Amino acid sequence: MKINKTLMIILTSIITVYCIYTGFNIVNNTLSTDDTVSNKLFVENVNKLNNILKEQNNTNNTNFISEILDKDGNVPAYSYYKSASLTPSRAINDLKAYDDKIFMGLGDYDANTGPVKIIYYDTKTEEIVSSGTLPDEEVLWFNLFNDKIYTTGADPKEDWGYGSYYTYNKETNLWDQHLFNDGWIHVYDVEKINDDVFMCGSVNTSSKSTIQISKDNGNTFTPVELRKDGTKIGHSSDLRCYNVSGFNGDAYAFVYNGKTYSGIYKYDKENNIFNHISASPPYISFENVVTPSIFHNFMHFTTTTYKDTFLYVAGSYMYKINVLEDDKISFTNLTKNLQYAVVDTVTIDDVFYLLTYQYDSNNKMFKTNIYTTTDLTNYKLFYSFTIDALPFTMEYHNNKLYVGTGYYENAIVERTGALYKIDLNMFENNLKLNNENKTIDITKDGVKYPVNFNEKDNNFIFETTLTFEKNMTKTIWQQEYTKFKNLNLMYTLVDDPQNINLDNSVAYYDDVINNYITESTNENENAIEFAKSIFKDGETIKDDRFNINFDVKTDNEDKYEVSVTLTVPNIRTITSSKYLIDDENNYIYIGKDKNVTTIEKNITKQDFIKTNIDLDNNKLTFTYNDTVIKEYKIIRFTTTRRIVNNYIYMSNFDDNKILNNINVINADEVIDGNKLQIKYKDKILDEYNIIKFSTNQSLIYKNIYVGIFTDEEILSSINVINGNAIIEDNKIRIKHGNITVDTLNIIKIITDQKIVDKYIYMNNFTDEESLTKINITNGEATIENDKLQIKYNNNILDEYDIVRYTLGDINVMDNMVYIGNNKTEEIEKELKVINAEGTIFDDRIEISKNNVAYDTINLLKINFNILKENKKTVLIPEEYSYKDLMNTIVSSKELSLKIFKNDNEITSGNIDADMKLKVYYNDIELDNYDFILEHLKFDNPIMIENNLYLTNIYANTKVSELLNRISTSGDITIKNNKNEVISNKDLLVGTGVKVSIKLTTKTKEYTIIIKGDINSDGIVDLKDIIKMSNYIYIDKNNIGEEFLNAIDYDDNGKHNLSDIMKAAKTLIGGN
Repeated sequence: MKINKTLMIILTSIITVYCIYTGFNIVNNTLSTDDTVSNKLFVENVNKLNNILKEQNNTNNTNFISEILDKDGNVPAYSYYKSASLTPSRAINDLKAYDDKIFMGLGDYDANTGPVKIIYYDTKTEEIVSSGTLPDEEVLWFNLFNDKIYTTGADPKEDWGYGSYYTYNKETNLWDQHLFNDGWIHVYDVEKINDDVFMCGSVNTSSKSTIQISKDNGNTFTPVELRKDGTKIGHSSDLRCYNVSGFNGDAYAFVYNGKTYSGIYKYDKENNIFNHISASPPYISFENVVTPSIFHNFMHFTTTTYKDTFLYVAGSYMYKINVLEDDKISFTNLTKNLQYAVVDTVTIDDVFYLLTYQYDSNNKMFKTNIYTTTDLTNYKLFYSFTIDALPFTMEYHNNKLYVGTGYYENAIVERTGALYKIDLNMFENNLKLNNENKTIDITKDGVKYPVNFNEKDNNFIFETTLTFEKNMTKTIWQQEYTKFKNLNLMYTLVDDPQNINLDNSVAYYDDVINNYITESTNENENAIEFAKSIFKDGETIKDDRFNINFDVKTDNEDKYEVSVTLTVPNIRTITSSKYLIDDENNYIYIGKDKNVTTIEKNITKQDFIKTNIDLDNNKLTFTYNDTVIKEYKIIRFTTTRRIVNNYIYMSNFDDNKILNNINVINADEVIDGNKLQIKYKDKILDEYNIIKFSTNQSLIYKNIYVGIFTDEEILSSINVINGNAIIEDNKIRIKHGNITVDTLNIIKIITDQKIVDKYIYMNNFTDEESLTKINITNGEATIENDKLQIKYNNNILDEYDIVRYTLGDINVMDNMVYIGNNKTEEIEKELKVINAEGTIFDDRIEISKNNVAYDTINLLKINFNILKENKKTVLIPEEYSYKDLMNTIVSSKELSLKIFKNDNEITSGNIDADMKLKVYYNDIELDNYDFILEHLKFDNPIMIENNLYLTNIYANTKVSELLNRISTSGDITIKNNKNEVISNKDLLVGTGVKVSIKLTTKTKEYTIIIKGDINSDGIVDLKDIIKMSNYIYIDKNNIGEEFLNAIDYDDNGKHNLSDIMKAAKTLIGGN
C-alpha cells in the first residue's frame, strides 16, 4: 500500500498513544499492572471504530441499482402484454447474456398467451429490443453452447407433437426454428453435454420418449429409454423431464411425475438408457424431500456447478447434490440458516453469488439480498435492496448484475417483469470481495485517512514504515523513532471522526522512553545502530489488546528500513457459523441448544473476551476485564419432540397442539402451512418442516387400531407429511428418510373368518374354538353374549356380533353335512342360526344376513333314483350288474361309493344280497347299505295265464284277500274295469279288474278272470247266467277276452249250453 508523507506522519501517532493508554512499555516489552483505565478506553475506542466500519460498510446503498424501463417508462414487456389478463406473461423467467444483449424469457404456457415474444436489453444502446416471435406459449430458460444461444418451445402453438428448439440469428435478429415431429407436447430444455445434445420435455404417446439425444449436434434426435429398477418406463404426457444437466462428464435428467417415477436419472451412454438413481431410504431423495417450487404452474428449479460441486436450487433452498459411490443421490441443504429464499445463482471470478428474498406481505415489498461465498459454507451479504416485484432470475455481464422479476399474485402484479441493473463498478472493491481486507476511510478536512479492516480475522490494521539512514542527525532519527511512538490515530480519529484535533492528539513520551533515549544516545551515535538495537526483524510485542510486528525491509550499512504493523482486534465482532446473531436488535438465536459448553464452542470471538451464558435469564454477555462490551438476549426453544435436521416430528397434532409442544423464549412460534417458524418480530429466525401424520383409524397413545385392514390398506389410510410410513413386525414406523421418528403398535384382527360390517362369522364353533380362530396383534379378544370384543388394557376398542349356526348332534365336516338318502327334515329340525338367517335348500344350507352370504354348508347326499331304499336296504332287480348300480346311484361329488362282499371290494358282475354298499368321504366311511333282490309270487290257487291273466280266483274274493295271496317287492295297484283305483280293501274283485305290480325296472299288469263272473261284480248269480246265454245264443260282439274266458265255465275252450248249465248248477248248489 502506498501512503504519502503527510498521511504517514498521521498514522505514526497511533501506537504511541495506544501504548500510553494501555500502559505498555516498548523498551522492555512488559505491561503496566494498573490498566483499568486503559482497558476501558481500549474497549470504548474499538467500539467507536467498529461503528465507523458498520456505517461505511452499509450495503443498502441504492446508488448502485437502477431500473431498466422501455422507451415509454414501463417494464420491458409491457407493450407486448398490456391487458391485465396477460400480466403473468410479462414475468421474466430467465435472463441470459449473449452478444452484449440481456435476453429475457417471457410468456405463460398455462394461460396459453402465445405466440411468445423474445426481447432483450441492448447493453450498448441501453434500449429494449424485440428479436421476434416464437410459435410457442412461453420461454422458460436459455442455454449457451456451440457459440450460440438456445431456447426451447415450452408449449407449441402449431400442433401438439411438434416440438422445437430455437437458435438466435445475429444477422436477422430473429430466432431460427428447429422443428421435430416426435410427439412433443412440451420441450423444456436443450443442453449439450460432452458431444451429445439432449432435448427433453413430455410426449403424447408411449412410443416416443421424454428424453431424446442427438449425435449430430442437434440436427436429428433419437429416443432415449428411461428405466426405474430395471423396468422400462412408459412415456406419457404426465411424465415430464424439466432439465438435463452435466456434472463430471455425466448427464443427469430431472424427471417429475408425482411420486411414481420422479427423480434423477443418470445417462448410461453404452446402453443409451437413463437409469433412475434417486435414492429411497436410507438416502434423502429428490422426489421425497426436494420438491421443486411451483411458480405460476411451472416447476421452477435450477442446477449449476461451483468448484466441482453439483448444486440444485429449488423450494427456497440451495442443495448440494451428493453423487454417492453406489450411484445413489442424496441432498445437503446448504442455505437452511440463511433466512432468505434462494431463487438463482451466478459465478463471477470464482465467487458464487446467490439471489435471495424475503416477502413483506404488509407492504407488498420484497427485501432482496445478494450473498457471496467462496466455500458454500460461509455466506456474506454483498448487497441488499428492496423492490416491489418478486426477484426471480439473475445474470452477470460486463461488471453488472441484472435481476429480473417474476409474477406473484399477492404482490403488486402491475410490477411483474421489472428489470434491474446493479453497477458493480460503483463498489469500491470492484468485485474483489474475496480479498480479506477492506479500507475504512476516515475523512478530515477533505483528506482520507485509510485504516485497513481484515474481514477474516476481524482486526483493525495500522501500518507505517520507519527509515533510519547512516548520515541522519540524532534529531532527525529521533523524530523517525517518534513516528513509531505516535501511532495514535486509532484513538484520535474515532473520538470524533468529523472534528479531529490533531494538535491535541500528539502523544507524550513516557518516562521510560524519554530516559532511554536521553541516556543511551549521543550526537555521534549511528542511527542505524540505534534502530537495530530497538527494532528486531520478526519481533512481536504482544498484549491481549494488540500485536506490534516489526519487519526489516532494508538492512545495510547505509540504511535500515522497518515496517511496523499495529493489529488491534475488533472485540465487538461476535460471530457464529451455527447461531444467528442480530447486532441491531441485540439477540442471538441458538435454536434448541441448552448445554453451556456447546453454546460457547459455537461462538467465535477474540480469545481474551469472556463469555457469560445465563440460561436462567436467557442473557449472553461478553466482557473484557469485567467491562461489558456486548450483551444479547438469548432466543431459544425447548421441545420434547423429535428433530431431524430441519424437520420436527409432531405426531398427529393439530396446529394448537403443535404450538403447545414447543416453548420459544424471547420470540414467537408460528405455523405457516406445514412449517414451524421461530420468529422475532417479522423476521424468521428458524424454520422446521413439520413431520406429522393423519389417519381415520383409532389411536390409543402409541397404538393404532386398524380392525381387519391389510398392510396396504393401513398405509393408504395414513397420510404422512414430510415423511413416509412403513410397516414392520406389526408396527407402523413413521420415517423421515432412513430415520424412524415414531413407532405405533398395530392392534389388528388377524383371522380367516369372514367379517362384514360389524358381524363376524364363526361357523358352528364354540366360544373357546372361536377365540382360537382369531389373533389380535398387540391386544386381546374376548367373547361375551355372542359378541366378540377387541380390547387393549381391558378397554373395549371394537365389538362384533358373532354369526354362527348349530346343528345339534349332526356332524359337520369341512363345512359339509352328510344326510345320505334322507330328505332335509332333520336339518330343518336341528338348524339354529345366531344373528343371521339360515336357508335350507335341497343340496345346501346358506347362512346370510341383509342379503350378505356368510357361508354355504353343502349337504352330502346319495340318491338311488329308481332303486328303492328303506332302512338302509336297497332293492335290486334281478340280474342287476355293478355297472347298472353305479350308473343308477347319484351322489355328491365329495362322496365315493364302494361295493363289498365280505371284505372284498366288488367292481364287476351282478349284485346279490350278500353284498354291501359303503359311502366314503376322504376315506372315512360315513354310511353303508344292504341289498335285497326284487321278487313277485302269487300264492295258490292263483295262477298266471299267458302272462296276462290271473285265474283260479274264486267269486266273492275281497281285495284284501287277493293282496294277501300276492308276495312282491313291488308296488301293487288294483283298478276296476273303469280304470279306477280300488282303495277299499273290503270290495270284491271281479272279472276285468286289473292288478298292476310296479317293480324297479318294469311294471307287470294282470287282468283277473273269475269263472262265471260276466258282469265284473265278483259274484256269480242269475245276472251272469243271463249274460252268458245272451252271448252264446244272441250277441257275440263287444266282449273282452277276459269275459270270454269267464263264460268258458267248463274251461274247454268252447262257449255253449254246457257252460250255462255248469254255472247254473254251481249257483243252485250243485257240483
